[in-house]
Amino acid sequence: MNTILTKSCTGCKEVKSLENYYKSINRPDGRLAYCKTCEIARKKLPRTKSRNKERYDKNPDRVINSTKKWQSKNPKHIREYYWQKQNIKLPDNTLFTYEKYQEELVRCDNMCMICSIHQNQIKTKLVVDHNHDTGIYRGILCSICNIHLGKIKKNPLLIIKMNEYLNR
Repeated sequence: MNTILTKSCTGCKEVKSLENYYKSINRPDGRLAYCKTCEIARKKLPRTKSRNKERYDKNPDRVINSTKKWQSKNPKHIREYYWQKQNIKLPDNTLFTYEKYQEELVRCDNMCMICSIHQNQIKTKLVVDHNHDTGIYRGILCSICNIHLGKIKKNPLLIIKMNEYLNR
């Protein structure tokens, strides 16, 4: 069986390997017509943005449900995209990965490193805490502890005031 390993891009007209094209279940060859570079540029065009807005305005529930369905099937991709966008790194300056997240969950027994609440006891996933100045990973926390930690960091005297308040 002879398989096609290259394809001509509709945008730049260059012949490129299939790895340079996003997958698409709607195309006969299983890849988009535009290479990744052209597809990224195409999506930034005003007309593409307006078409996407029209699609959303016509049926927002369908678009939202489609997005949620894709996200539920691709948790690794979603998380790594977020960590990359937040520039979360390990102490050796490599990007934080889903595999490292899984290792850290095992290390902390699927519990928040501050309040020790178990993953099964909360609706959301445990989050990756990091230093916002350096981007260095600190630990795995529940979202509530992560939010409180962020607020206390802005005003460290808050923790003393909270303790005084609770002791009254």
